[in-house]
Amino acid sequence: MKVGAKMPLKYEKVDLDQDLPIKLIDIYLEKDHPILAKHWHHSIEILVPLVGDLDVWLNNQKLLVKAGEVYIINSKDIHNVRGAEPTKPYKGYVLQINYEYMQSCYPQIDEIYFKEIDNEETLSKVKKLIFEIIKVYDEENNHRSLKAKSYLLMLIYLLLSEQKEKRPKAAIIKSDRYRERMADIVNYIEEHYKEELSIDFLSAKFELSNGYLSKLFKDHLETTVKDFITSVRLKKAYNDLINTDYPIIEIALNNGFPNIKSFNTVFKKEYQDTPMHYRVMMRKCP
Repeated sequence: MKVGAKMPLKYEKVDLDQDLPIKLIDIYLEKDHPILAKHWHHSIEILVPLVGDLDVWLNNQKLLVKAGEVYIINSKDIHNVRGAEPTKPYKGYVLQINYEYMQSCYPQIDEIYFKEIDNEETLSKVKKLIFEIIKVYDEENNHRSLKAKSYLLMLIYLLLSEQKEKRPKAAIIKSDRYRERMADIVNYIEEHYKEELSIDFLSAKFELSNGYLSKLFKDHLETTVKDFITSVRLKKAYNDLINTDYPIIEIALNNGFPNIKSFNTVFKKEYQDTPMHYRVMMRKCP
């Protein structure tokens, strides 16, 4: 899994694995692993570092999650992560649990959050269930999704029983008021990033004033509309740059940049390198 350098905050749409209400990400980074883009999503995310520690930025606070620990990132928490020692290997898992599935299990999910696991017995139980889910991924049988869901339900039960805390009422009201509107806007940008997008266009599309739309992004995503659009385009272009042999000009134009100069400028600002040289250097990495 290759990750990019620090970028403006973005909304991350979580694509689930097969017919499961989860996504399991197996991460191995050999060296020089850069910081992930600051992002947020509705899904619950559980970090499981195995080799190497993690630096986690959560709602503008820096935390250290050590190998062997587990850390829960709650729905809509703004976060990014990086190996605490970028020059050393990092190995770990990320388990993302679908928000709608969590809501079906516990309809009051917006009224609570999961606190940090500081009990060794609970930590051991959570890790055991996560590792059982991981093992199911390697099994070949027609009922493995059912088996994975059984472990997932036990995990959710454990979290609700032992890690649940009530959210402050003001936070609930704020979340309910803006969650759907912001999700609609960022989903639209994610789906139409190749097209011409501007604050004027989006304001008209969602029947908002320019000032109000700008304030929504500033207050809830800590970025500007323009920077958010650019971050989405850069993320898509980065994937093409690393995983395809498309010419740089084609990558730029296919991902919403008006020209190659604009793409080069944005890319160099975030990665401190040109797209062409960065591609060459990444492909030299073992």
